[in-house]
Amino acid sequence: MQDVTSASLDRTLKALKNFAPDLSEEMNKEINVELRKISEYAKTLMPSSGEFHPSGWAKSSAGEWGTRLKFNPEKARNKIRPSRGKNRNTYSGFVNRYGVTNPDAAGSVYELAGRRNNNGRGKGESRNPNAGDDFIKAINAGNNTHTPLVNSGRAIYPAVEHYQNEVVAAINAAITKAIIKGNARLGGRNG
Repeated sequence: MQDVTSASLDRTLKALKNFAPDLSEEMNKEINVELRKISEYAKTLMPSSGEFHPSGWAKSSAGEWGTRLKFNPEKARNKIRPSRGKNRNTYSGFVNRYGVTNPDAAGSVYELAGRRNNNGRGKGESRNPNAGDDFIKAINAGNNTHTPLVNSGRAIYPAVEHYQNEVVAAINAAITKAIIKGNARLGGRNG
């Protein structure tokens, strides 16, 4: 299989989209099938509405954050989906072109709370000095996660770890297949 560098992959994806949109669409469909394996598995790792109510998080409260960050397990679960991000640098220096995201604010909190600080936020409006720690412990008790969640999470991250080798190989194969078909159309070489 052809090894594709980041710069050549950028050019290839752009060329496919511009000169062979059907190949680009075919490749992205194949990639989405693979990414759905991760997103569907991640959904199974989210709590259900009947079993998860840490610190009254599933209750409405006043203000924007009270409604925006109200945890609705069904909504958080259903928002998990494959994504094709734009080329951008991440905190680790890599570019994320394909991934799985959860754009639900409360779902993101569920995924990542305690990742940087296993005692919760240092500053908050609660009069309980242990509120952050209590919240993290309640979330972890609901899904058997242990803090600290260094470079990890509760649903998407474990799902990625579970399918990583299989999905990365399939994505590389889909990209390579698109490159070979594109080169054949242009009368170029493959290899």
